Amino acid sequence: MKKYIFIILAIIATSCSVKYSFTGASISPDVKTVAVATFPNRSPFEPTFGDRLSESLRNRFMSQTRIDLRTDDGDLYFDGEVSSFVISAEAITGNDIAAQNRLTITIRVKFSNKIDPTQDFDKSFTQYESYPSSNSEPPTSVIENILNKLVEDIFNASVANW
Repeated sequence: MKKYIFIILAIIATSCSVKYSFTGASISPDVKTVAVATFPNRSPFEPTFGDRLSESLRNRFMSQTRIDLRTDDGDLYFDGEVSSFVISAEAITGNDIAAQNRLTITIRVKFSNKIDPTQDFDKSFTQYESYPSSNSEPPTSVIENILNKLVEDIFNASVANW
């Protein structure tokens, strides 16, 4: 009897309409494709940041889902822009000198889900990181860390439903 209950539970578990993965993504099995437009950079800094963001988001879907990548018209579609790239002083010392600077990057993302339009959104994602003010420009590692955090945020908001 226990054997039959196990088989029935296994059949029920495999016939669910939502696919879960170890990445935290919960994607409908009806979703087969994803397309990510190139995000133009509207800020005067880091002209290639939008291209790198788009490519990183594509790579995230390719490596952590079974969805096929398309150049356009995917079941999931991402579009947007790098809207701001701001460097500000942080941790002011007694001599009114900044000991740290903070880089803040904001991305506007328009997400469309053809299979479930209730999941669509148009919102901004912001991440920041501090670095020593002795550097005249943000180190590459700071920019890459922010890029990775933004990709994580966009991925989670679109398919992990967090």
